[in-house]
Amino acid sequence: MADGNGTTALHYAILSSDEAVVKLLVDAYADVAFKDKRGNFRIDYGNMVQNQTIINLLKKNKI
Repeated sequence: MADGNGTTALHYAILSSDEAVVKLLVDAYADVAFKDKRGNFRIDYGNMVQNQTIINLLKKNKI
């Protein structure tokens, strides 16, 4: 489920650098390749916050 901007719980967890929630959502098969209405992929959000652990989680679980 996404908000009006196409932003999902996984996007927000990434922006918050909440590694535990990102892992939980990725393990629950959240679509890591989903992009928001601005065309940003979730990996782009990981790069924005410069959190290598999150970036690695997203890369490892790319669907």
